[in-house]
Amino acid sequence: MPSTALKLTPDQIDNLKQFGLDVGKGLVGETPSEWAFNAAMLPMGPVPRAAAMGASAMLRSSDSEANLARLATYVPARLQKLYELAKKLRETGEGSKIWQATEGKLTMGPEKHIEAIYRPESMAYEKLGSKPVTAFPDVAQSPDFLKDFPNMSQLQVKTAPIDGGLFRSRASEGPMATIGEKYKGSPFQSSSLLGHESQHGFDYLHGYTFGSSQTIENANIANFITELNKIPDRQLSTAAKIRAELLRERLGQKGADENLYNRNLGEARARGAGRVWSYPNDIDPYRSESVLKRFGLQEGDTLNIGEKAYNRIMNQASPVYNKDLTTVLDELKQTK
Repeated sequence: MPSTALKLTPDQIDNLKQFGLDVGKGLVGETPSEWAFNAAMLPMGPVPRAAAMGASAMLRSSDSEANLARLATYVPARLQKLYELAKKLRETGEGSKIWQATEGKLTMGPEKHIEAIYRPESMAYEKLGSKPVTAFPDVAQSPDFLKDFPNMSQLQVKTAPIDGGLFRSRASEGPMATIGEKYKGSPFQSSSLLGHESQHGFDYLHGYTFGSSQTIENANIANFITELNKIPDRQLSTAAKIRAELLRERLGQKGADENLYNRNLGEARARGAGRVWSYPNDIDPYRSESVLKRFGLQEGDTLNIGEKAYNRIMNQASPVYNKDLTTVLDELKQTK
């Protein structure tokens, strides 16, 4: 997992001013450490916020600007008018109409950030597994996306005898998306898997947390219980003690680790990416069955992320952040 420590450039520090405004409006997650979950879906990329940031927006670094509220980046002129339309829909509480109103070019994520949808213009399926490692741009050909995010050329792709797909980055090989070799002959499966894993690669290359796993969540739960047991009773209010017991009960249930993995917002975004890559762009990816079924919701429903870590963990229909089990410990100590 990449470090979540924030190393901000002057441009990014300047953007914190807008971040603070959006926190006040309830448009973003609780802390800057949750930037991870506002990155664009790999077919999702930068959207302009020139109207808010002025000409300086053109000078930002290439950090993802999926959310429009923080890390501003290059502003594609082709999206400016659509963004203005999307912003108006969001401001009037009609964010669910953004995907349809922009003809599938934009959407609004669970944190109410507007995101652009990228799809590869073509896929060179025959190159999957044709040599030990293939450059991502050689397989998924999307000139606009690579122009906006040139560092995606660092991502490599390979096949291996595994089920599904895998993303990881090692010093010996760099960021790597691995696709099960048995899917090479299936354009549908390979597109879905590469869309999913390259989304994790996108997040990694932009310094964001890039999803989770059942193993990670199992360890997170164990660590949460250990740390919770260290808190003296006198430090917790009556309300906090009740919440702590409800959390113990919820996280002690069989499959709690899988549940948190399924509801991880980074994973939800990656599933949306896989959906966009493998199906026609006929539904808002965040409202597709591919994303919503892990939350017990139906296609067409809307994800609503909880305001506090406790609410996110306890609400089956809310996505969760990677650090929620750490954040909720601080929340309990502060609960009156």
